[in-house]
Amino acid sequence: MSDVLKITDLKKSFVVKKSTLSAVNGISFSLEEGECLGLTGESGSGKSTVAQIIAGFVRADSGTMEYLGKNIDLRKKDFKSRIGMQLIFQDPFSSLNPKMKVKKILDEAALYLSDMTKTQRLERAGEVLELVRLNQSYLEKYPYQLSGGECQRVAIARALMLMPRLLICDEITSALDVSVRSQILSIIEKLKIEEKISILFITHDLLSAGRVCDNVAVMHSGMIVDNGDTQFVMSGGSSPYTKRLIESIMTVE
Repeated sequence: MSDVLKITDLKKSFVVKKSTLSAVNGISFSLEEGECLGLTGESGSGKSTVAQIIAGFVRADSGTMEYLGKNIDLRKKDFKSRIGMQLIFQDPFSSLNPKMKVKKILDEAALYLSDMTKTQRLERAGEVLELVRLNQSYLEKYPYQLSGGECQRVAIARALMLMPRLLICDEITSALDVSVRSQILSIIEKLKIEEKISILFITHDLLSAGRVCDNVAVMHSGMIVDNGDTQFVMSGGSSPYTKRLIESIMTVE
């Protein structure tokens, strides 16, 4: 399989109260076609910064990124070079326009970036709702009429409107209760297996990563301290930090 995404020596620092904070400190990883890679670690480890750099919302200090075989300048906010890449945010309520019906939210996702007709966009909207296990009656609803889990499904559906090659899921289950989280994880598994979409699954929840990911990279203080297939990492990996994370899960359980 070919790499959909390849990150090499990525670095990003922020100035906070006249001090320099290294959020991402020289990380490297790759994501193959149809693979789900988990990027996990505790809050503040740098995971979401990585997501925002890849998606183009934050400029990197240095490092390289190849997306679909093309080099992307990480020091520029260049969204055109990222066509086929979609970022799904943690909070589904704030990412959806409360004044728009679901059909308008989904339509706008494809309106300016495709040559589909209005009829074709509506048909695609019905298809993506089916993929996230919502019926077409949801097209006429507003976000405030939906639960948190339903809003997150709409956010996933919006990301699927243009048949993406890469989904970046940034803590998309952290605001959901356990039963709804399981439903969202099932959708992610379906997209990976049936739709062959490459997924960067960012989460602080190792159990969720263990369920849906083929491989897992563990971040700590801006660095990747462990990286390998999911079974290896979930069994404790090679880093003392990973072992402590696993132990903390077992303690909570």
